[in-house]
Amino acid sequence: MNILGPFPLISSRKYLLVIVSCFTKWPEVILLRNKRANIVVEYFVNQVVCKHGIPYNQKARSLHFKEGQKIWLYNPRSKLDRALKLQSHWEGSYKIVKKLSDVVFCIRKSMLPRENVLYVEGRLVTKKTKENTATLGNIYVRAFMFNENVRIINILKGYLSFCEDYKCVVINARHELILTRARNNNCLVGDPAAESMLESKIIWAITVFVSLVCAIVLIRMAWNYYATHPTLTVIESTHHGIWNYPFPAITVCDINRISYNLTKKFVENLKTPTNVSKEYLIQEMRLMNELLRPGIFGNDIQRNLTRLQDIIDDNHLTIFKVMDLITQNCSTLLTMCKWKGTNDQCDKYFKQSLSLDGLCCSFNYYTFPDTTTFKNVRRAAACGFETGMTIVVNSEPNDYYATIIGAYGVKVMIHYSFDYPDFNAEIQLVRLNNQHFVTINPTEMYSKSEVKDLKISTRKCIFSEEADKVLYANVKERNLTFTSYSYHNCLAECRVSIIRAKCGCIPYYFPQNSTRTCNLKDIQCLKKYESFFDNSWPEMNQKQQNFPKTLDDVNKVPCGCIPDCLLYYYPIESSFGTLDNTVYYNGVSFSKSPG
Repeated sequence: MNILGPFPLISSRKYLLVIVSCFTKWPEVILLRNKRANIVVEYFVNQVVCKHGIPYNQKARSLHFKEGQKIWLYNPRSKLDRALKLQSHWEGSYKIVKKLSDVVFCIRKSMLPRENVLYVEGRLVTKKTKENTATLGNIYVRAFMFNENVRIINILKGYLSFCEDYKCVVINARHELILTRARNNNCLVGDPAAESMLESKIIWAITVFVSLVCAIVLIRMAWNYYATHPTLTVIESTHHGIWNYPFPAITVCDINRISYNLTKKFVENLKTPTNVSKEYLIQEMRLMNELLRPGIFGNDIQRNLTRLQDIIDDNHLTIFKVMDLITQNCSTLLTMCKWKGTNDQCDKYFKQSLSLDGLCCSFNYYTFPDTTTFKNVRRAAACGFETGMTIVVNSEPNDYYATIIGAYGVKVMIHYSFDYPDFNAEIQLVRLNNQHFVTINPTEMYSKSEVKDLKISTRKCIFSEEADKVLYANVKERNLTFTSYSYHNCLAECRVSIIRAKCGCIPYYFPQNSTRTCNLKDIQCLKKYESFFDNSWPEMNQKQQNFPKTLDDVNKVPCGCIPDCLLYYYPIESSFGTLDNTVYYNGVSFSKSPG
């Protein structure tokens, strides 16, 4: 069977359906308007099937089963691990539970409570369409359903494969011939109501067009986001060798900022006016803490501050020199240090440094004029406190005279070796008569070399060696002296710039160049503008609560500071226990009590 054409129009028919019997060679030629499946099937059934019939399964026979009868189920399945001739295609025994129709039965296996539906051999009945055209008759099929899965053997396979919109032919459970067409329309043969309508085509066209537009818009949005955010932050590894991280800087600051014994000794060597006693001046020396926390002693002390500053000036002393003389030094504050299991004098590891809390003692912290590079900073070879730094602190409780907080002990700051210790450091308070264990979980954030090829405005980070060329290219003299650029150092310099612009000086606890150091006469100015610089976001007035409210406000970084492309930070966890006053080290008790 085949279709020839198209030929020149003959009464609106231009195709020939040619059917030849393979046995008798009898031909049938039928004129067709088109070669659509429903037209071909219509003529095939009327002109061929109704006249000559079609081959059918001669082994098919009528079966009669009764409820309660035991049967075997024919299920031809092959198993890969057995030879085909040794396999049985019959299963059972089954019992007929209910008869649904002449060809449909509910069956149940002896050991299984679940019911299965069985279709046995049957004959397709002849049906009439609305045009009184017979569809198919005398067609034998065999179909089985096991657990609601249908397997159909269709003897019409291949008969209609030449139709232009043909896809497949199946027989449903009601023994009706269903033609699945290329347009995905399922309909009974010869049913004109199932033809595709123009409206459905228009709807599908609109749907496809809208989907295409949405896809283009989403692709455009994705591209715009990539163009503005070309970098991606991912977790590369959570198991990195500890020796790959620089050991953090440790800055220890005594909570007692002014030592009573050192202050008493300092005042005794001062030249004082005749109307000012030594005892009174010792009391007034507590006001030096105003340089760290402006306004800590109240508002009505400006006269006292001026008198004290005049005495300091008369003795030709600087603020830094005075604070150095009345603050406990590192050699007395730290009595024992152990680095990587080796005991040694703390002077070998710790040196005096400047921090937001004034003069402190720092380990592994490098700033000007130190020229230590990143490759030469100290590192740990393994995990555990035995390979880290152990410190014994001698915080004299009887020497407390002016503190920054109301407690005994020291303040420990953990930070990057080249960062100024201030708000951004990890802070741990170590109380008197306590032993603290601080666990550090270092994290490194680095950028690949390809990132450096992007513009700074695009990648939104800067490498340390780029800072001098980009941020400080037009700066004649920087306010602070840091060894290398970092975002935290830039914020510190931003705070200093604000103080210098408002008060014309820089506090003594910043590593400055040649700018005038703020003294006691500048306390009023420092207190007035404290809210502009004494916070984590310089230039923002906390009193007016002008906090960032939009994304654009957040992106406007203070003083133009740009985050680092290479960053190390050190989150900490700590635990502590109380020291026993019977434990001694080198004849000195670990535990002390105030009083």
